[in-house]
Amino acid sequence: DVAHVIKGAAGNLGATTMAGVARELEVRSESRVLTDAAELVRRLHTEFAIVEPPLTAILEETGHALAPELRA
Repeated sequence: DVAHVIKGAAGNLGATTMAGVARELEVRSESRVLTDAAELVRRLHTEFAIVEPPLTAILEETGHALAPELRA
């Protein structure tokens, strides 16, 4: 499930708020209660917008460029 993958990746990167939102989406998906799934997806987008700049900076500082197609 995509929410599970996002939760794990975000957690590994220390993006705990993003991981929490993904966890909530995962739980809702498992219980098939998706009434506010769109709001949770919007929150994931917001959290990604917050963590993407510092993660990109770290990649650039260490000489690991992010592929253009992966940039927001």
